[in-house]
Amino acid sequence: MKLKILIYITILVVASSCGKEVGRCDLSEAQINAIPYKKGQVISFLDSLGNVIDLNVTNYKLAWRKTESPEGGGLHEDHITIRDFSFRLKSELNNIDILFYMAPYACVNDQGDYCSLYIDLMYYRCSFFIGFDIEGNMLTYGTVPFFDSLEIKGKVYYGVMECIHNRGVGVDNTSPPYETMQLFYNKEYGILQIKKDGENYLMLKN
Repeated sequence: MKLKILIYITILVVASSCGKEVGRCDLSEAQINAIPYKKGQVISFLDSLGNVIDLNVTNYKLAWRKTESPEGGGLHEDHITIRDFSFRLKSELNNIDILFYMAPYACVNDQGDYCSLYIDLMYYRCSFFIGFDIEGNMLTYGTVPFFDSLEIKGKVYYGVMECIHNRGVGVDNTSPPYETMQLFYNKEYGILQIKKDGENYLMLKN
């Protein structure tokens, strides 16, 4: 009998330590579809020398997970459940690894229904950010360049966002040197071009 009581108390302690779900934040289908890449897809780019670089869409994940409540308390207490989306564009041969991560963090912090897309160039240790509203439209912030149309090597693309990352003080010296990285993105094709210090690093192959 004592053993049963002990087991019951242990279950109650474990259950209480896990906390409870105090909110749920989802990505809309329009936001998810604002990223055109599909699992297993191969995307071809041209590097600075005009060589073809094939990047594979790998580590494709769209799943629910727990995140800490804005009030704090840690993941083992009260939490919010979010659905996030991540994958990589990767080429082991060319040492290129681009991480995409989308999450509804505005909802988590009770600041609206827009979501955040982070695009990280892992080799260069630099990140780009794009926001999308609930209908999947890219959000512009003040001086962030947005082009109704933009020509890249003879091809015109529409609805293009330019993201800029300037290398600043405090960036570790283990990543390759650069001053400025620029990324051009639209919803139809994804990454159109990445420039390093004004010169082509990767350009979508037409």
